[in-house]
Amino acid sequence: MEESKRIKILAGTTSSSTNLSEAKSDKKNLEAIEIIDKYDYLQKAFKYIILNGKSNDNPYHDLNHLLTVMKYCYYGAIAEKIKDEKELRELLLTAIFHDINHSGGKKTDDINIKNSKKIINDFVSSENIDVDIEVMNEILNATQYPYVIDGKDLNLRQSIIRDADLMQVYEYNWVHQNISGLSSELKMDFIDFLKPQRKFLENAEFNTSWGKKLKKEKWDSVMRQFKMLEDACSVKLKSEN
Repeated sequence: MEESKRIKILAGTTSSSTNLSEAKSDKKNLEAIEIIDKYDYLQKAFKYIILNGKSNDNPYHDLNHLLTVMKYCYYGAIAEKIKDEKELRELLLTAIFHDINHSGGKKTDDINIKNSKKIINDFVSSENIDVDIEVMNEILNATQYPYVIDGKDLNLRQSIIRDADLMQVYEYNWVHQNISGLSSELKMDFIDFLKPQRKFLENAEFNTSWGKKLKKEKWDSVMRQFKMLEDACSVKLKSEN
């Protein structure tokens, strides 16, 4: 590939009206900021979060988590063949706002979800963005944890965002984000947190064909790395005795 073409693909330099059929010919694994660059509504959302987000520096539920879930929702929308622009807009905006101003463990998730819904409503109203806010609320409900909607009852976009919300573990910094970050928010010792986190990972279920395919490709590696983490912490414990 010519260098100029490669750079254009990596930069995601297409107009804000880019649709998913065009995106399929583009680089699928765009980074979050490259996806944001494609859509003016995401640019506005990102600026809003930067200026107003109170949880951007949380240990786990931070700006990086918002961007990661949005990124994987974009991948999922392509894989699951969502072609309608409004449906994509509702999904990506819900994703980028899904944990905005998260309490970081101080409040139950129903309160976090309620707060996110209010912010999403205020944002799309102020920017006059063409979305169905009730549909976005339904998508957001799929992320409440412990889950309040059974996996078999999720619609496609709910399934995509729930799968995407589990995919932080596919990122290079998952030890810091998932283990250190979540244990910090839950006020648990890093090593003590490994046991419940292993149980969570062993029981993790994906709902879309896309999510199941990625799990088949990646989960053995995730669990192998997790075992290495457990072993490393065990060595540390033994050396301290």
